[in-house]
Amino acid sequence: MTTELRRPGPVTAFIAGSPRRISFAVACLFGLPMISWLDLYQHYDTPGFAPFLLAAMSILPLFALPYRPLLGWGAELAACVVISLVAAPVSASEPWPWPVTSILIYAIVLFIVGQRVGSLVQIVGMWLVTAATQVTLLLWLPDRARFGYTMTAAVIFALVLAASWVVRTRGEVKLRLAQQQQVSATEREKRQLLGERARIARELHDVVAHHMSLITVQAQSAPYRLANVPEPAAREFSDIAASARLALTELRQVLVVLRDEDGGAAEHGPQPRLADLSRVVEGAGRAGIRVTASIPDEFPAMPPSLELTGYRVVQEALSNVIRHAPGASVDVVLDCRDSTLTIRVANTAAEAAGVEPPGSAERSGLGLIGMRERVALHSGVMTAGREPDGGFVVDVELPLAPREAA
Repeated sequence: MTTELRRPGPVTAFIAGSPRRISFAVACLFGLPMISWLDLYQHYDTPGFAPFLLAAMSILPLFALPYRPLLGWGAELAACVVISLVAAPVSASEPWPWPVTSILIYAIVLFIVGQRVGSLVQIVGMWLVTAATQVTLLLWLPDRARFGYTMTAAVIFALVLAASWVVRTRGEVKLRLAQQQQVSATEREKRQLLGERARIARELHDVVAHHMSLITVQAQSAPYRLANVPEPAAREFSDIAASARLALTELRQVLVVLRDEDGGAAEHGPQPRLADLSRVVEGAGRAGIRVTASIPDEFPAMPPSLELTGYRVVQEALSNVIRHAPGASVDVVLDCRDSTLTIRVANTAAEAAGVEPPGSAERSGLGLIGMRERVALHSGVMTAGREPDGGFVVDVELPLAPREAA
């Protein structure tokens, strides 16, 4: 699962910015009002406290830009219009309808809003509205008109908006490039994983499958290669060949899973089901343990992966009995009630002397660990432990319907 890269919010970007950027922003917020006040006080006819009020009016919209950029732009444009109407230039050399400080502050607002708006149409629209406002003021108050300053301000605003658009586009390109690099890294990790799985599959095929095939052939041909083979021995060879063929079939299924990139072949390939447990029980009986099985003839509909989990739990539990408690008696009970599949595999103590006790299976191998992992995938519950009489019990409860894991 890839993680989506997102551009940080304006406040987050400001807080996470460099100290130089933060210092510049603070200096603008405190320095611009003072410069605006001095400009209006010295070069424009503004009586009383009007310079302070107009300077504050031009600065306040900056605080709305991180949250409502278009609203902040509209407020700043309105503040510039008010300043143009109230502040009359004291000489013909003073710019109008945009004082120098108003041009500076409005350019800053345009650059910030250009970083936040969604399309180039909005940016062009802001410039057209600004130019129309300038022309309207010139026609409304022709005695203050400064056409040269107006054209200069319009060009400055156009350049600022163009620069803002270029910077934003560059940032979006860098963001998309970072996303593509992340996707490439994920795909590279996936290819490495698939390569490792293919290597494991080749090793399993070269080592295990080869020897299992050899065991099958030798067990099948032994009654014909050896003279005077007793009937019980011939049946034993036949059972060994059948068990080897079954193991080879399941090994091939594992190889298909390891070699399949997207899991499609494994999904449609044959998998052991609970109805196939009779073969596992018969194989355990031929291995020398007494198995009493209580398995329903039919099971309710359940996911194939759940059936495979139940099958593997019984198979692994019987394998542990064969390895660690030879000659023991085993009870295998499967039941489906209240939308839950319950499995119980209980064996008595080993009859052979000097064998490893059943409880050591959990310490010496990974069988019980694998069973727990399979059960946990389906939000099931598994308990396993030694009985006071030396036996061993495995209890599993698997919900037939998916539920949230605890």
